[in-house]
Amino acid sequence: MNRTLLIAFTVTALALCAQNEGTRRSIWKGNSTLTSASVEEQSGPCMTEGGCPHHINIGGSYTYAWIQPHGNPTTKGSLGGAQFLYEYYPPNSVYAAVECRWRIGDTTNGPSSSRSLQDFNSQERLGYTFYCKDRDAKATLFSGLGARYLPETVKLRSASVDFNYTEFYVPIGCLLEKTFHSFFSWGLNFQWMPQIFPTVHISPLTGSQWNLTYQLNNFFVEMPFSLHTYSNRLLFIFSPFFELWHDGKSTAFARKIGSYDRIALGLRGNTYLFTGLYGTLGVLF
Repeated sequence: MNRTLLIAFTVTALALCAQNEGTRRSIWKGNSTLTSASVEEQSGPCMTEGGCPHHINIGGSYTYAWIQPHGNPTTKGSLGGAQFLYEYYPPNSVYAAVECRWRIGDTTNGPSSSRSLQDFNSQERLGYTFYCKDRDAKATLFSGLGARYLPETVKLRSASVDFNYTEFYVPIGCLLEKTFHSFFSWGLNFQWMPQIFPTVHISPLTGSQWNLTYQLNNFFVEMPFSLHTYSNRLLFIFSPFFELWHDGKSTAFARKIGSYDRIALGLRGNTYLFTGLYGTLGVLF
């Protein structure tokens, strides 16, 4: 009799323990699910891998420029402008971008020499983005096609000449992006921009368009610092930059002038140094 009661008590106790353990497991699983959902809700969909691959940046820029016509004094001054950028930027996938930049301003060298400048620069890029999840970092290699239009008015005392430079180039570069916190990231945009078809139109010489020598040593470096909002869909981006650009000299020749059979028409090139800051508002979706 006593053995029968002991066996019955033991079986009942084991059954209760198993039921309590199952209840605890169900509660733990439920809490884990709620915790994961809460973290995802707090971080936002753009914090997950592959979330929000579309980026749009719109903003303005300040540039300080040094322009050195070869063989002539350097002019310098400030320019203001605007920027638009669209990127398709998913991790471990194809990268694509379209960018347009514009700026305008005047550079001077004393009261007798000045250069009024506009700079229209657009490019499309195509590449591939590699993503390191452990370090929360991206690296993108790209190339593409760019077009630049530089209308300039050069004044020297009472004389004035208009130069309209049209230059196509191939941007070849890399993008790096490292996220240090949920609200801050740092990046690098480096581009080499060899020219493929540079020309110039000089307005006093109506209808003339001259080919220029190709310039290969053109570079652009940008370091964007991004502040992310709580949902990570909105970014405030501040990007200091430096750019080196060249206009080649003219390849035009006069076949015969007097006793000379071949004379270069003598349009010299220009060297541009641009440095400044882009300030843009970014939207991710």
